[in-house]
Amino acid sequence: MGGLDSQEPAEPQSLDVQLKAAGVDRAQVLGGLTRRQLVRRAAVAIGVVAVVALAIVELPALHVVRARLAGAHPGWIVASAVMEALSIACFALALQRAFKDQLAPRGAIALGATSQGVNAVVPAGGTAGFAFAAVIFADAGFPVASTVGRLIALFLITSVMTNLVLIVVGGGGSAFGILTAHASLGATVIPGVLAMALLVAFTVALRPARRARSTAAPPTRALSRARFLREAIGLSGALVSDRDPWLAVGALGYVIFDLLALATALAALGGGGLGAGTVILGYTLGQIGSVIPLPGATEGGLAGALALYGASLSLAVPAVLVYRTVAIAVPLLLAALGALELRHGLDVTGASESTTWPATT
Repeated sequence: MGGLDSQEPAEPQSLDVQLKAAGVDRAQVLGGLTRRQLVRRAAVAIGVVAVVALAIVELPALHVVRARLAGAHPGWIVASAVMEALSIACFALALQRAFKDQLAPRGAIALGATSQGVNAVVPAGGTAGFAFAAVIFADAGFPVASTVGRLIALFLITSVMTNLVLIVVGGGGSAFGILTAHASLGATVIPGVLAMALLVAFTVALRPARRARSTAAPPTRALSRARFLREAIGLSGALVSDRDPWLAVGALGYVIFDLLALATALAALGGGGLGAGTVILGYTLGQIGSVIPLPGATEGGLAGALALYGASLSLAVPAVLVYRTVAIAVPLLLAALGALELRHGLDVTGASESTTWPATT
């Protein structure tokens, strides 16, 4: 299609400028992954875990939570870790299919795993990993504008559209009694209807963007960003219209296996009897908390949403703690392996060269 994919590759000396024009600050992205920043984030995470653990151990009112954690089934926890690993594998598959003419499977696995590790340590609603991937692609010689556009398109497909579909399935299925969710009719119908409306609006927006007529005055930064986002949404439509079954498998598997990681964590603590509607709506609506860059926001959102749709707090809180531990530990482990691979170069096909990361200056 025209637009983003038709732009010429950027000159190497202007990569940072082009990344900033596309909304990615290279210095900020990599600066947040320095040893000092990672140690600080780890210290905050350990501190939060220590406070929660102390409260669970010492507060008499939390004896039910203690009992559930003490009786956790290790087999289900292992299954949760396997589901999380499969989720990351599916993301790597979707990444490779989005760049199928340029990115080799080995490179997609390394970059996909490392990007998910970045998402695990940088709370930004899942966008930090995509920004990191944009920097790596740019350093490897990929055209900046079209690459960032494809990554935005991939984010919209994997993290927005797929979750909206699940909300429609969870809300609609629960409202009609097909799925079980112990909540009021309004609590199931309203999210489903809103998600359906957003899907319809999104489908309309997926139509390829029309080329705007040039004007004498140069566009403002806000207008340029809006046009860029519009082009990226149109690119999402182009990817969807290609009807690549492996892209669909990757996008759906990325979210569904992560959902199953939460479901198996619930089963590990005795919540295997919860209805599918409770788990689906608790997962999808609870993830909204991840857009708040504060420690515990994701965990609080998930536990609250699960409780809203029928899980007891004595089950939801420890299950979310187990799930989040898995959802951070597994990506970080795989990201460490992926980072080692990226240091030897991003494995590409059809690109001019394979460069190492971090890029040498």
